[in-house]
Amino acid sequence: MAGLRGPYRPRAHRFTPREPEPEPQDPEVLARQALERSLNAAKRALKIKRARYSLRDFIELMWPDPEFPENVDRSLFDCEPHHRILIDMVEAIEKRTLMRAGCSMPPQHGKSLILSRFGLAWILGRNPHWRVLFATYADTLADTRGDELRSVLEAKTFREVFPKAALKKGSRSKGEMVFEAGGSINLVGRGSGATGRPCDLFIIDDPYKDDQEASSDTIRESIRNWYSAVAQMRCPVFAPILIVHTRWHEDDLLGWLADPEHPANRGNPDRAKRWKYVNLPSPVSDPDLAQALGLQVGDALWPKRFPLHHIQEIRENAGPRIFAALYLGQPAPEDGDFFKAEHIKTYAPFELPKSLRIYAASDHSVSEKERSDYTCMMLVGVCENNLVWVLPDLFWENGKAAASDLVVEKMLDMAKKRPPLWWRAGRDHITKAVGPFLRKRMRERNIFINMIEEPENGDKRRKAQAIQARMSAGGVLFPAGAPWLMRARSEMLKFPHGKHDDFVDCLSLIGRGLVTLHGAAKPEAANDDDRPKVGTFGWVKWAAKQDSMASAWRIRLGSM
Repeated sequence: MAGLRGPYRPRAHRFTPREPEPEPQDPEVLARQALERSLNAAKRALKIKRARYSLRDFIELMWPDPEFPENVDRSLFDCEPHHRILIDMVEAIEKRTLMRAGCSMPPQHGKSLILSRFGLAWILGRNPHWRVLFATYADTLADTRGDELRSVLEAKTFREVFPKAALKKGSRSKGEMVFEAGGSINLVGRGSGATGRPCDLFIIDDPYKDDQEASSDTIRESIRNWYSAVAQMRCPVFAPILIVHTRWHEDDLLGWLADPEHPANRGNPDRAKRWKYVNLPSPVSDPDLAQALGLQVGDALWPKRFPLHHIQEIRENAGPRIFAALYLGQPAPEDGDFFKAEHIKTYAPFELPKSLRIYAASDHSVSEKERSDYTCMMLVGVCENNLVWVLPDLFWENGKAAASDLVVEKMLDMAKKRPPLWWRAGRDHITKAVGPFLRKRMRERNIFINMIEEPENGDKRRKAQAIQARMSAGGVLFPAGAPWLMRARSEMLKFPHGKHDDFVDCLSLIGRGLVTLHGAAKPEAANDDDRPKVGTFGWVKWAAKQDSMASAWRIRLGSM
């Protein structure tokens, strides 16, 4: 066609497909959906209101089922009976009807979830003006706890429940969060300088990293000193204190504070009564606790998640010591760790042989650090069969009864009644405690003891290996009727994790001294013994020579 440029190309028509018309829905379905949305909204509003006063409702609201996020009746938190005990504890702390509380329970049973995460957030939401101090064994763990707590405090649901508990803008530190209402939360590692700040609530969660730390005398003492400086100097009388940790040692923080049998509390029973300590073991062994939980004695604490067969598998793999600490809340297993219950054998009085060689040892409490410890002195007899018979003549006291002058007189009384061939004690103990006075009284009373001073340093387990070997072979016998036997048995079974080891240390001295010595001569050969009369200067010289020879043999045998 004239006037056209190029061939004719018809313009393509643009076609936009029409959206399909929505199918009309049944009015009844629409009405039911609207009613369901209104009901869920009403339930949520009620749950938000209840969460301000109930920790359980708060946790259920903050931890919804991801498949049904709008349904407040569906939650990932399934409140078990032992959870209710922890919830009651947190609520009592917030109300300040419970001022001193301690808790131990198995791992992965909800302790950190209820106490350290949602419980702490709930307390802060209700009291955004409080200054809270949260401490654990390391700054890195404190930072982790801080991240978990911040995720709760900054959640939309939390702001709905506690609109007045808003964090200040710019408060981004993991270890410190400040509220607009004036309060704050500081999360620190133990011993941190931040603990010098005043606080309205003090929470300690796991001050010991593991068994090795809890078994260290130095670390346990440093934690006690740190706690005293914070609790006594920074917490006013109205500030609650909550301590949660695994019971690795009888002398740990909870044992030191809340155990009425701890030496620090024996002279002041009201000190331990201030604390409410709750131990939730698995399996449950206490009838009253089982009844409160709706369980039977021997049931698992959380049978839905950790049934008995699973607990038994953990027991087999972990070993008695670790299992007792983690799952039973006991610093030492009932059947013993280093010393076993079946190795503690006894004898009746009529079974004690008449022909015995007598040896003695003592463990003295001499320093300010050991002011609550005991002085233990024992006599043993070794028979012709090389069996060690621990004699009933035992001195085991502390306080005024263990004063140096009284201890010396008791030593001489014991030596007069049953003269020992040697008496072993720690070198520092003799030097600091009884040495000069003992030598003076020996001359005055004409009773002489061949004192052998042992070095103080070294691992206590290694030192006790000699007597442990004898006991495991059935070579050590204890007097069945002795009033101190049950106490000694308890200490041996808990060694080396118990509060005390005076008896064990004393027994260890005996074991090391008997490594190369022999038992008593046979009765018919006893009269042929031409050694000097016991108790004379000649006898002391002879006994020292015998011990020197024994020491030389120990060195040659590599037993020192």
